[in-house]
Amino acid sequence: MNKRDFLKAAALSVATVVVQSGEAVGLNLSAAIPKNYVKLGKLGSFPQARAKLAVGTDRFGKKQSVWVIRNKNTASGFDAKCPHQGVVTKADEKGFICPAHNSMFTASGTRVSGPAQTGLAKRKIAISAGMVYLVWN
Repeated sequence: MNKRDFLKAAALSVATVVVQSGEAVGLNLSAAIPKNYVKLGKLGSFPQARAKLAVGTDRFGKKQSVWVIRNKNTASGFDAKCPHQGVVTKADEKGFICPAHNSMFTASGTRVSGPAQTGLAKRKIAISAGMVYLVWN
């Protein structure tokens, strides 16, 4: 075996070990995140004191839409769907509005007007290692 063949074999061996180690670490990190956590994004991607719509996929493959409002290193959340008929609401300068039937909600999710009978449902938000998660029951 010449020097070139030896270096190729050594590089391939190192690459194999690195890939296998990375897979093992990835599995361990995935196991550390609770199954009922839906990943929404990095904390830094959410603006301070403004609502941002975040969509994550739960463990059953279903999309979950939530309004996330960041306050420094914490965050609160509301279901993005209007309680009237499940249409995704839109944020405006005063709060949230349903584009289907004009139900209006304050920035804290309280119902103001329209056919919706309740406010936007509060959703539990968790922050871990700089990532924002919806805690899904």
